[in-house]
Amino acid sequence: MKFLDLPDDLIAEILRWLDEDSVYTCSLVNKGLRAYLHHDLEFEYRYRLAKHQLVDTCHGRLTYEQRISLLKHFTWMWWSDVGNPKESYEAYRIEGRCIAYELVAGVFAKTDGSSLTMQWLPSLFTPARQITYSRRKIGFPIKDFALDPTQDLITLIEADLLPNVLPRGREIIIHIKRLSTYAPHPMAKEPTIRFMVPYHPQGNYPQGVTIQLAGDLLSIFFSSPPGLPQLLLWDWKRNAIILTVENSMTPGLHLPTGTHSFEILSPRSYALLSTTNSGSIHVYNIDYPRNPIIPPFCVARLMMPSLLPGLQLASLLSHTGPFLGQPRRDGIFTTSPDARVFVITARFLNTPRTHATIFVNGAAFAPYVQGTRVVMPMEEPSHGKVAILDFNLVRDPIAERSSNFDLFTEDIRHILPPRTQAFLVNSRCTSWMIDEDYILGLDTEGAFDEQIRSLEVYSMYHCPEA
Repeated sequence: MKFLDLPDDLIAEILRWLDEDSVYTCSLVNKGLRAYLHHDLEFEYRYRLAKHQLVDTCHGRLTYEQRISLLKHFTWMWWSDVGNPKESYEAYRIEGRCIAYELVAGVFAKTDGSSLTMQWLPSLFTPARQITYSRRKIGFPIKDFALDPTQDLITLIEADLLPNVLPRGREIIIHIKRLSTYAPHPMAKEPTIRFMVPYHPQGNYPQGVTIQLAGDLLSIFFSSPPGLPQLLLWDWKRNAIILTVENSMTPGLHLPTGTHSFEILSPRSYALLSTTNSGSIHVYNIDYPRNPIIPPFCVARLMMPSLLPGLQLASLLSHTGPFLGQPRRDGIFTTSPDARVFVITARFLNTPRTHATIFVNGAAFAPYVQGTRVVMPMEEPSHGKVAILDFNLVRDPIAERSSNFDLFTEDIRHILPPRTQAFLVNSRCTSWMIDEDYILGLDTEGAFDEQIRSLEVYSMYHCPEA
């Protein structure tokens, strides 16, 4: 008996044991299975999700027919070839000076160093709303922050107004709060995390601070004094130190020589990027809490391509989307964690090509660490166009190319460009951000003391009202 000769309800029960990628594969290898999967709404929906590297978060709130219809509309809104510029769905007034801002899981947050403003973007299941916590409610000056709306979490680094050089250690305080109420977070054992930056004759004020969240992992990477990076990792729920390490050559733990930046790869792995020689990426695994006394250990050192003679690598940075502690619940689908893209930016000296941007699929780190849309400025600046690069769409075949980009001693094989399109907008926004469901334009003024006037939202679910 052939598989497709089985009763339909039995076939369905068997196929439900498959994940979305396997369902998609079945549709490619057998015409009969493809016809069956497209005839059944549940499996057609799962097939379409896998094709765009999405996962379902509907939790039964809509029928499969409704989900398929919304998914088709969602895709059309991203990639419709309508020549007319798109109109923003809504514009929100978010005024004032800005020293830091974030867009995570449908929440835009910004601070001027004293107050904190958060704008929840409209979704299928939740309306838009805005909250501002005043300087009086915050209770301290803000240096930087990180948030995770899926855990109702925001962590804020308290700034101090003391001199850069102190004759003693400098205490740094991180506050752990609920995003929605600013109350101490109930999952945190302690409301604050405190650590000391030791005295140094060149100064002990943290500079170039990067704070990140990934589930229960909280990281902070900074330099103090300038040129001497330090890294600290905590379990913010238990207030337990996982790692504290500085760039020194003393025996024991130290950062790799030339460490320039830090990036979380998963809730239990991270990378340190070094500018030594042609550059390298050091991948570390965290065996916490299974072995809390064993520090993170390096499992791989990935070398960047060798540079042409005379060229020098000046900086090496990495950026990726936020890591969420819980699945989003404000829509019917979300990007699969397996589709993550890391954007690595390198800056070079002694060459006309001073910058290079490398897009790395998260699967490249998968062997060590147990694609996504990216919004980019146009090559020729334009207030009416935004370039979208889509790494999510599964396409076959993929064309490979090779080039040394006038930077490297050997040709590098790559599979760029991804699917690209110019997104036409009626806007003069100067900065652009992207979320799974939106493109956001920031209307700003000023260079060194940036002021935000408004936030324009281009929704892929909604159509602007007439």
